[in-house]
Amino acid sequence: MGLTWTTDVVGRAANPGENALRYLSLLSRAGIVPALIVPGTSTALLARLDGVLLPGGTDISPSLYGQEPAPELETVDDELDTLELDVVTAARARNLPILGICRGQQLINVALGGTLHQHIVHPQWGDNPSVTIHDVQIIAGTYLHRTLGVDVTAVNSGHHQAVDRLAPPLRHAAVSTDGHVEAVEAPELLVMAVQWHPEEMPDAPTSRRLIEGFAEWITG
Repeated sequence: MGLTWTTDVVGRAANPGENALRYLSLLSRAGIVPALIVPGTSTALLARLDGVLLPGGTDISPSLYGQEPAPELETVDDELDTLELDVVTAARARNLPILGICRGQQLINVALGGTLHQHIVHPQWGDNPSVTIHDVQIIAGTYLHRTLGVDVTAVNSGHHQAVDRLAPPLRHAAVSTDGHVEAVEAPELLVMAVQWHPEEMPDAPTSRRLIEGFAEWITG
């Protein structure tokens, strides 16, 4: 299982939602053996993997979805954008399962032809990213709904960008109380993503069920 990351693992791990060890632990709990995919890695590596996870991180360059930068745009990482777009393309070509978390959801949407809100006013986590701060409605009939087994769940959240126009292959799987897209999926393509951070609350039942549901795609 591949986990996309930057070349500076230590530097990226300084902020909530950007800690590689938390993602690696989350995957390991579900019996998934993770490997980091960093810029400069050939996508040929995916031939040896059984799935990929795109984690949280920096803003995505608006040039990738045909927009000029808004004043509220924060740090972008062109090298990481390129890597993850290439990974999504290569994973889709091999029909590998793809899981997105926070930035990962946004990147998947852009990679498949969607656009983003460059900035939203939305509940943000504080000093403790494991504390839930708002509810999301899980849409009935979705794979996510069957996987989590709940209609509503409280989540932690640290994003200021969000899905705007949904990419054609995707469908909504959850929405926040303020109307933003909190999860997307395309089970027929083995693609699912959430805007919150299960790696920061790994003991929550919904975090465990999310990764176990993704693991089912990996094991076939």
